[in-house]
Amino acid sequence: MKITIQKQEAARALAACLSASQRSSTLPILTCSLIVADGASVRFAATDLMLSVATTVEANVGESGSVAVNTRALLERVKAMNCDEFTISSDSSNHVTIKGKGARKYTLHGIDGEEFPSIDTPPDDGIVAPSSLISSAIADVAYAASDDDTRANLNGALVEIANGKIVSAATDGHRLSRSSRDIDTDAKLSMLLPLRGLNELRKACDAAGGDVTLAVVMNTLFASFGGTAMSLKLVDAQFPPIDQVIPSRSDTPFSVVREDLIDAIRAVGISAAQSKVSAGMRLEVDKSKVKLSGESAETGAGYDEVKIEDGGKSRSVGINPKFMIDAMTAIASTRVIIDVPGELEPIVIRPDDETSFVAVIMPMRI
Repeated sequence: MKITIQKQEAARALAACLSASQRSSTLPILTCSLIVADGASVRFAATDLMLSVATTVEANVGESGSVAVNTRALLERVKAMNCDEFTISSDSSNHVTIKGKGARKYTLHGIDGEEFPSIDTPPDDGIVAPSSLISSAIADVAYAASDDDTRANLNGALVEIANGKIVSAATDGHRLSRSSRDIDTDAKLSMLLPLRGLNELRKACDAAGGDVTLAVVMNTLFASFGGTAMSLKLVDAQFPPIDQVIPSRSDTPFSVVREDLIDAIRAVGISAAQSKVSAGMRLEVDKSKVKLSGESAETGAGYDEVKIEDGGKSRSVGINPKFMIDAMTAIASTRVIIDVPGELEPIVIRPDDETSFVAVIMPMRI
């Protein structure tokens, strides 16, 4: 195999493949990208058997063929090329040579391309949507997903498309987030995405721009962005019925400037985080302000106040600072509506300009 390729195109293709290449593995082929040269284009592909990526770029193909080579090693050398265009070639022993301008040259040990696992081809049809919309739907809820991979049904997010809406939801058992956005389609789709795949799909959407085509076949999600395709094994588990645990609206919500409350929680959180007993803090509500307090028996205490509107009766609750900040960071509006019914009841956070997003956080015992 021998190709002449643009540095920018090679780096982009390998960066896409990096997400599906294992850093280390008992199967060396899973740390590699497959390079297939044929006609006037080159296909780069990578898989860890759960997540697969394939992308096609234009190149000058001097000799057809295929070879698999360590993705990270090749990308590092491509970035070090001293010219805009260079050659990649392999011989019958799968030794790969990367030749740049002048004397600059690298060699890598490759693997026969025939040993590379097969990657499923995306179907011809699917749901077409703006990449930015899919990315936003994921970003709304990803923070609430559990990072415990032994809890498969919580270690990711549910994304459903139906009735002109894309609804996403995630929970780790202590907090949950649910978002609903408009989407221009009458088609239906439901998928429980694993956390790693969720994050990689969002990155791919952000990098691609334009539209993405989504399809689910045999519990595998296919996402196509122009010349790049991603396939992802979905979670075969039952997502919790979270709509049943989202509290109905009460008469105790208050309105607050989102950034002001985030800043105050972070400030008081410095003291709370140094406690060996609990990193939680207390949030007290009265008619015109929220009082935040946290302390550590070892180092001291922190306190701050934030002005609010419609505070109502006095009440207090123990909060997890990180959970509160994560939920408010996922909201774009200037103000948020926070419902604090009582010390033992869930905290509900919504943007003040829409009703399509809701975050629920369980209280802490302080």
